[in-house]
Amino acid sequence: MNIKDKLAPLVLSYLRFFAKLQLKKNKQAKIVGITGSAGKTTCQSAVLAALGKNKARLKVKISSKANSESGIPLDILGLRVKNYSLLDWLRLILLAPWKLLSNWEQFDIYVIEMGIDSPLPPKNMEYLLSIVQPQIAIMLNAKAIHSQNFDQFISEKDQDKREQAAIRLIAAEKSKLAQSLPNNGLAIINRDDSAIWQFSRQTQAEILSFGDNSTAQNHDLDLKLIDWQVNLDGSLFVFEVNNRLKQYNSGNRLIEINLKNLVLGRHHFSALASAILFAFKLGLKKTEIKKNLEKYWTLEPSRSTLLLGKNSSYILDSSYNASGMLEMIELAKELANNDQKIKRLVAIVGDIRELGEEAQVIHQEVAQALAGHFSEIYLVGPLMEKYALPILQSKINQDGAKIKKVEIFSDSKLAGKALLKNLQAGDLVLLKGSQNTIYLEKAVELLLNDQKIAKKVLCRQSDYWLNLKIKHKLN
Repeated sequence: MNIKDKLAPLVLSYLRFFAKLQLKKNKQAKIVGITGSAGKTTCQSAVLAALGKNKARLKVKISSKANSESGIPLDILGLRVKNYSLLDWLRLILLAPWKLLSNWEQFDIYVIEMGIDSPLPPKNMEYLLSIVQPQIAIMLNAKAIHSQNFDQFISEKDQDKREQAAIRLIAAEKSKLAQSLPNNGLAIINRDDSAIWQFSRQTQAEILSFGDNSTAQNHDLDLKLIDWQVNLDGSLFVFEVNNRLKQYNSGNRLIEINLKNLVLGRHHFSALASAILFAFKLGLKKTEIKKNLEKYWTLEPSRSTLLLGKNSSYILDSSYNASGMLEMIELAKELANNDQKIKRLVAIVGDIRELGEEAQVIHQEVAQALAGHFSEIYLVGPLMEKYALPILQSKINQDGAKIKKVEIFSDSKLAGKALLKNLQAGDLVLLKGSQNTIYLEKAVELLLNDQKIAKKVLCRQSDYWLNLKIKHKLN
């Protein structure tokens, strides 16, 4: 064990100590914990948007780019990591007690992302709950993402069974958030995710559930998605409110959210549904929630962002991370079906990291999904080369497969340059992959019609990230 590993638990305990004291300054505040394998930040932004002008009456704090055992206490104290160096951590350690004395920020609601990477402390839910104790939980989903730390607890040898076992273990760990709620708390749960539902409903708190009518027709849902439409101009989500929520709902039981200039997949409904149910519980009316979401909801850069590309092409930039890759492939397919301006689907996809033993089956699932809809596919990373490339090569020119070309690259910049030579008018280019050494935003930058906007519209543009890319020769 090196010095860093020895010091890390001490530093985390130190930061937790001061963070818990800081929270006591807002004893009456409601803490909302959001967890899920994908969509936490999108859900957080939807919750904030749904409140609209009520944010002036209710002071709302959100965990900004912080969802981990170190990020959460730093966010509570109002501290930000600059570059993760030893000197930077020393700065944070010295500032923690000063922030306790000087930071008197007041808030009524604290909306916090709670991410877990392991069933063991400090990267598990139990440890995060030793820092904060939410009264409200939003339970989104459980997927075999960041699953490598769960491998040692899985005995199955079959790859598909291992994936399902990993999902159950991740769901069980995440659901400790719902199970920890007080009896006067509230759990907002995705009923479509069977593993999350199985474990999260074991709570003493009130439960509000949401789901998709296409997958949950027989479920007694509080909020149900009954329609979704998308094209290059925006997205429409239509929900039906359960009669038992009549105190929040008058007249028509439907609530339509028409999001112009936001190109969102069907899976994004979970963020909207969570935000709507949360706003209901705060006393907002249906018409007010609709207006707020349509007016105020925006997404962080490189999360399902539609951009104009060179040669009259379109870029669907989801390069922030690899979560929800299959869902983004489905969104690209739906856009091509619904909008005549799209002539061809092209993809640059990178490795999905931190999967452990589940890497093979998940990369193969992605390859199968891509082959059915995309004409040209540019792969980045050794995992894509090992698991996806053989499948995609075998599908070229096969009946029922769209794929005509597949290439593999060691970095995203090379992939972007190769695609640029073949980019055609009407192409819709999907970019999706892990951030860890992949950095697909570098390919997006090459494809942008107006490269002057890159720093504004792309992810990972701070000095810290730009220096990391230089180290990986991606400057």
